[in-house]
Formats: sequence, structure tokens, C-alpha cells
Amino acid sequence: METLLQDLRYGMRMLVKNPGFTIVAVITMALGIGANTALFSVVNGVLLKSLPFKDPDRLVFAMETNAKFPPPGVGSSTLNYRDWKEQNHSFETLSARQGFIANLTSSDQPERIQGEKATWDYFTALGVAPLAGRTFTAEEDRPGGEPVILLSEGLWRRRFGSDAGLVGQTIPINGQPVTVIGILPNDYRPNIEFWMPLAISYQNADRNLHNIQVVGRLAPGVTQEAAQIEMSAIAARLAEQYPDLNTGWGVALIPYQSLVTFNIRWALLVLLAAVGCVLLIACANVANLLLARAASREKEIAIRLAMGATRGRLIRQVLTESVLISLIGGAVGVLIALWSTQALISLNPQGIPRATEVSVDGRVLVFALLASVAAGILFGLVPAWQSSRANVNETLKESGKSSTGHARGHRLRSALVVVQIGFAFMLLVCAGLLIKSFAELQRVNMGFNQQNLLTMQVTLPSAQYSKPADVLGFYREAGQRLAVLPGVVAAAGISNVPLAGGGPRFIFSVEGRPLPTPADAPIASYRIVTGDYFATMNIPLVKGRTFTDGDKEDSLQVVVVNQNMAEMMWPGEDPVGKRLTVGVPLPGDKPDYATVVGVVGNVKHTSLADETGMQIYQPVTQTPFLGLGFGRTMSFILRTQLAPTALAESARAVIADLNPRLPVANVKTMETIIAESVAANRFNMSLFGLFAVIAMSLTIVGIFGVMNYAVTQRTQEIGIRMALGAQPGQVRALILKQGLVLSAVGLGVGLGGALLATKLLASLLFSVSATDPLILAVVAVLLAAVALLTCYIPARRATKVDPIIALKHE
Repeated sequence: METLLQDLRYGMRMLVKNPGFTIVAVITMALGIGANTALFSVVNGVLLKSLPFKDPDRLVFAMETNAKFPPPGVGSSTLNYRDWKEQNHSFETLSARQGFIANLTSSDQPERIQGEKATWDYFTALGVAPLAGRTFTAEEDRPGGEPVILLSEGLWRRRFGSDAGLVGQTIPINGQPVTVIGILPNDYRPNIEFWMPLAISYQNADRNLHNIQVVGRLAPGVTQEAAQIEMSAIAARLAEQYPDLNTGWGVALIPYQSLVTFNIRWALLVLLAAVGCVLLIACANVANLLLARAASREKEIAIRLAMGATRGRLIRQVLTESVLISLIGGAVGVLIALWSTQALISLNPQGIPRATEVSVDGRVLVFALLASVAAGILFGLVPAWQSSRANVNETLKESGKSSTGHARGHRLRSALVVVQIGFAFMLLVCAGLLIKSFAELQRVNMGFNQQNLLTMQVTLPSAQYSKPADVLGFYREAGQRLAVLPGVVAAAGISNVPLAGGGPRFIFSVEGRPLPTPADAPIASYRIVTGDYFATMNIPLVKGRTFTDGDKEDSLQVVVVNQNMAEMMWPGEDPVGKRLTVGVPLPGDKPDYATVVGVVGNVKHTSLADETGMQIYQPVTQTPFLGLGFGRTMSFILRTQLAPTALAESARAVIADLNPRLPVANVKTMETIIAESVAANRFNMSLFGLFAVIAMSLTIVGIFGVMNYAVTQRTQEIGIRMALGAQPGQVRALILKQGLVLSAVGLGVGLGGALLATKLLASLLFSVSATDPLILAVVAVLLAAVALLTCYIPARRATKVDPIIALKHE
């Protein structure tokens, strides 16, 4: 311990004695460790932290799968859920939940809140205990049961001022009084603000409607593999029992945490690997600094060896200094991480699950400490080994400066620069591919004109709008009033705004063709719209007509399809006049066909990167699902002459005038919606770009340091050359050649690494090859040009050497 303290004191004295070296080394390591710590804090919060449940490793989602929906699959039908629950022996509890939006009107400011409906045993399955009150009972989770509600801690504090007496009181949800029975902690589901009983009615259920999520807790001692075997056997039995509805459907058990992070897991791991490369470049940079510093300390090292110091003692001393540098850099890096972690989240706030759990906690600090120590050992090992090999006799001679150790040290420094260039090339190529991918994404034809569009969403409660005629009357009146607002060119409504997230996809069947099974039936995205929707959005009409005021509840049932569907379902035929039914009727049932009256252009509904599939539009006046609740949420879209946001308050006032207790949600411009839809792509591109810039900056410093040191070491040689008649251009060429050789080797190494790295990146790219030759060429030329420019300054300095002074150089 005494020896270690001596090494630490001596190391600190040496760092204080060389402040310039220390500051550069600390800043370099702070950048590398800070970037890694910040990204690890995101990975830790999203992927590594245990879920706030009891025994979270026993929680799984049971998802239905088929050829069209491979794992992770889709939700379950309520009847299949019932059969799973009755027939399985692998689960301690098998519960269900379903997303639900409601209007809260407990004050003068009506608000739409995001919630869930859940079975009574759902919270038992998760092992979640309320902060106050209780959860549901089996009696409450039945059709006609008492209307009760659980509130999140966040909603309770924000809307009700943490009222301790709220439990047992009623609040108005969708215009009906509902009793608050408990408060749940925030960390359970941060984005969900309330829960109500699911109250499944199996008598009226449709086995073909996969609209609930099933969450199960494995029984003690049962593995996921064993449960999967049993659930697959149950699915096979159900396919035999209900061949028209369950043929082709299977079950996949997905760990709860894996499904929650499914969409971002791979991107975060790739980014973590990228930022790890930045740390390696930083280590190589500081190792080069230590090697240069070791060369200036050769006589000191030789004297210590001559006085009896062992090589192990010297290696430990140098490693102590390097670890000290890294620890100080790590401390500064933690401060950088504290500042930048939330900045990372803000790049993609909606796309990062469990974002509220991201913080610089104890695990992140331990990571920063371990990364600092490991980096210190990594970049200190080569200089320590090099220093311990000093030739005592040669070094202690007056001419010892020209010993072979200098050549050996130069080779090591050159090798480290090659590594830096290679890693920088890899990161720049990845960043270039993501930038080009994002640019291609921005150029995608969305199928409509996104300029000057304002969107706003309302949800009509069934208590107040109990009949379809009431719903249609509100939509008709609201649409007419919004359309005549000053500055509004046109107004329309749609059930799901393009690119705003999701929307239903329904199977369908075509008249005159054999009825397919649900597993084999074609699938189309389904939207209900008001008559002016296509004109408002500037969606082109390809053939036939769009909807008119004549398409009423009791008139001919009509639909409009997109161009892709027309070409796929009726190739070489005129689709206008063809008939289809949304959903596949059971054998013996009379199909309820609708006539195709028009074909419109393809629209990007889900995301800009997805292939545009088949799309069906139906007028809101004729949708068969309005009585089932679908269509009670409608988004109004306004095309404006002014800036869309300038009309937001006027549009809100129209809805408030029609129903002052009806909240208006998601008031956004279409350009904002589009920007949010590509937030994940922007997140990946921005971080890779940032890492690439840091990597290139560190590489520039590394190249400059090596070339500058090389000029210093060759001062005498350069003086002799110039004394013998060498021209400045020849001297510059000599130095530049040395730098370009290093760059060429580094680019070669980087090219091989980039070809491997981009294969991991392929799933994050859109319309760009992972081996895009243009990106590879541009990055190679850019990095070569930067290396050439970096080498030019030392080369130019070499030509300023005075031969007389150089010949006296020691």
C-alpha cells in the first residue's frame, strides 16, 4: 500500500509539472468517457434496469402470430385469450389489457387522457401494489359492473393536487361518474394515467378481432420454453376446433422487457458500439501522447533502472500515471454525461421507452469508473512496456537520444495513428450512410401536400353521443364550422392521421372469389373519412370519384381504394364497380359488400420507411364499426392560407362552442407530425454524426502529434539534407509522404472494418446500400484530405529549419 501511495504522489507531481500535457490528455479522455457514460445511461435505463414489477423475469407477453405477422406478432382475440386461460397450466396468472382514451371533465379545462382497460388480475400478474386504495375485484371486471377507476400518481398530483381524500370519490370520465378506488405509482407505466376494468363480454366477442394484449406471469419453476411448448399445443387445438378462424395462427411468448424495448434495442446497441470506438480512438490518442512523453523521459527511466528499479516497478508507475489521467478524465466525463443525458433523450423523446428511468445512477457511475480504469490501463500499457525496455547504456551516453528506442517508439505511435484513422473511417462511413438514408427518407413521396395543414383530435364519449346519428351530427357540424373559419381553405376528418402512429388494418374479401380463411385473407389499412378529405389533403384522384354528400347511411355502401390495392387485387381490370367486404364473413353469413367508386394515390400511413400497402377508405356515414366504438375518435384536418398554428385557438373555440366539456388533443401541424415520425432516424443520424465528428477531431490531433513529433526527432536529418542542397518542396514532400502512408494504411484497415460494421447498420438504413460506393469514396477522400492538411503544418515547419541550428540539435 505504501508503494502504491508513493506511485500516486509521484504521478500527481508529474501531471502537475506538465500542465499542457495533462490538460490535453484529460480533455481527450473526458470526451471519450463522457460520451460512453451518457449513452450507457440510456442503455441502462431502457435495456438493463429491471422493470418495477415483482420477479419481472417471469413476465411475458402472449402474442398471436401467423405468416403475415411473424414474432413478435399482434394482439390476441378475447375468445382465444379465454381458451388460453382455461387450458394452460404454465401460468400463475394470465391477464389482459387494452389501450383506452377518455375525456376527463372534472374542471373548467376538459382534458383527454391516455389509459388502459385491464382484467381484474392484471395487477396481480405484474405484482403492482397501489399507493392508496385497492385494485379491481372480479365483480367489477364484468359487463355491467360498478364503474371504477385507478389513477396514476402523476395524474393524481397534477389534476387533483394530491388530494388524500380522492379515493372513494367520483370523477367524470366521458361524462359519467366513476369511483376512484386507488392510486398507482408513477414508475409502473409512466405514459398511462388511468385504468378501468376491461369487462370482456365473451357472448359478443369476435375470435377474429385481435385487439387485446395478454400478459402472463409464469408459474414458479416453469421456464419460458416449457410454457411456449404448451401454448403452441393449445393454439394447434384451437386451429382444429375453429379452422375458419384460427387456421395458421400460433402463439409467441415474448419477455415483457424485450417487447417494451423491441423497436429501439438494436439501435442502442449499435450506437453503444460506435461510441466505444470513440473511446478507443481517445485511448490511442493519449497513448501517443504518453509515448512522446516517455521519449523525453528516457534518461530519467534509465537512471532509475541503473539505480536498481525493476521493470515491473516502472511499468506500474507509468500505469499509475495513465490511470490517474483516465480517472480525472472520467470525473469530467461524468459531468459531461450529467449535462448531455437529457439532451440525448430530447432527440427522440417519444421513441425511447422508459425514458423517465434514464439517469446517471449508481450503476452508471460504476460503469464510468470501470471504463476509466480500463481505459487508463489500455492506453498506458504500451507506453509502460516501451519505457521499461530502455537501453540503459545507450541512453546514458550523451548521444543516447538517437538510440533505437526512438525508432521503436515511432513505429508504435504510427501504429496507433493507423488504428485511429481506421476507427474514424468506420464511424464516418456509418454516419454518412445514416445521413444519406435520412435524406432519402425526407424525399419520399408521402402522397399528399403537407404544407399549411393543422390537425386536431376529439373523442366523443358514448354517454353523451350514444347513437351513431349523434356522432355523425357532431362531425358534420364541426366540419362545416371549421371550413368557414377565416384563413381556412378546406377542412375534413379522418380516423387516423397519416404518419401520426398506427391505425387499424383489417382483412377483406372480394366478391366473386372464394372466401379466404382469416390467416390467408389479404390485409389493408382502414380509414374512415369525411367527404372532403381527399381534396383537403391534395391526394390525387386516379380513377372514378371520391365521396359526396350523397353517400349517406341508407344509400349504396361505397369505398375508395388506393392505387396499390387496385393494381394488386384487380390487375389489368377496372376496379371501379368491384365489390368487397371488410372482414371475412363466416360460412353461411351473407356478405355485406361495399362498391369501389374510386381509386386515389398511395399515402404513407404508418411511416415514411414502410412499403405502402393496400388502403381502404370508407365514409364515416357508412362505416359498420361506428356502433362498436371505432370512429368515435376523429382528427380534423384544416388546410390554411395562414401559418397553421395561427388558427389553433380559433379551431379550439369551434369545438368548445359545440361542446364546452369536450377536450381537444394533439393540436399539431402536419410538418410536426412528419418530424416526429422520423425522430428515431434523426436520433441515430445525429448521434452517429456527433461520434464521427469527435472521432475525426481526435484523429486529427493524433496525426498532427505524430507528424509534429517526427519532425522534431528528424530535425538534425532535415538540417543535413538542407545543408546538402535539398529544396523546401522536397523536405515537405518527405514529411507529407510519411503522413500519407499512415493515412493510406489506416484507410485500408478502416475499409475492411467499415464493410463489417455496416452490415450491423443495415437494419437502420432506408433506400441506401450498406456498402454504398459513393459514401465509401467520399469518406476516404475527405479523411485523406484532412490527413494531408494535418500533415502539411509539420511539413511546412520542417522547411523552416535553419541548417546551422539543426546540425547543433541535441
